[in-house]
Amino acid sequence: MSPSDWRTGPALAEMATESEARTERMKGLTWKRRMKMSIQRLVIFSVLVVVLSRAQAGTADSEVSGIFKGNDRPAKLSFVSAQKGTPVGGKETIKLVFTEKDHSRDERPDLKALFGDYGSVLLIGIQPDGKVLTCDVAHEALKQKPSSSPASVKMSEFKNLGGQISGKIATDGKAEAFGQTREVNLTFSAKAPWQQSKNSAGTAKKAEVSSQQSAVSDTLVAIVRNNVVPFVDILLRQSCAATRKERATKVMTHSKQS
Repeated sequence: MSPSDWRTGPALAEMATESEARTERMKGLTWKRRMKMSIQRLVIFSVLVVVLSRAQAGTADSEVSGIFKGNDRPAKLSFVSAQKGTPVGGKETIKLVFTEKDHSRDERPDLKALFGDYGSVLLIGIQPDGKVLTCDVAHEALKQKPSSSPASVKMSEFKNLGGQISGKIATDGKAEAFGQTREVNLTFSAKAPWQQSKNSAGTAKKAEVSSQQSAVSDTLVAIVRNNVVPFVDILLRQSCAATRKERATKVMTHSKQS
């Protein structure tokens, strides 16, 4: 073996050692990135669980779906509530308030609804048995608003059970008045107003439970942030230290062999 060959052998061994060390470092970095991504996913998942649990806890006892059009222009009525109406003939009445925007925090949403505070609206006055007494329409596409046409809508499939009222309110296709058309075909469910008054104490209790659930959710987030994440970080550091130690051992072994 010539001197040049003798010098080349250790040089090649050193190059191989450096290459292997770089490979090990890359593996360590890749693993570290994966662990960080796992931590991020764990935190995101925990937050999603908390958000969904809060959303379910705060779900309203009402829903509405269907068609509400003015001059063939649709409006999405996403919110409905049942309010105490003005007594007629000494009998209680119910006012159904359908709106585009959330009116749940308003104790008397019917007063503001007709002035456009909640977008397009439909106000239906009914008897406790579901018979329609009044109908006021304020659709953004109608020039004349609000307008009243109680004879144009009919109630069907009405139920008044367990403190909930539900049913289907609809026009017979398109209803025309003063050169303007409106079309209603809505299915709804809402908490009965007398159930709301009877359960005022229950509402306070629900608010307390919701507050407790919120506290539990905050505690869960704190646990994840203060315990799970640091624990995973410790594992990450220990693993990285073990990887560095293993890499150093291999480097020393190659050095002795060369």
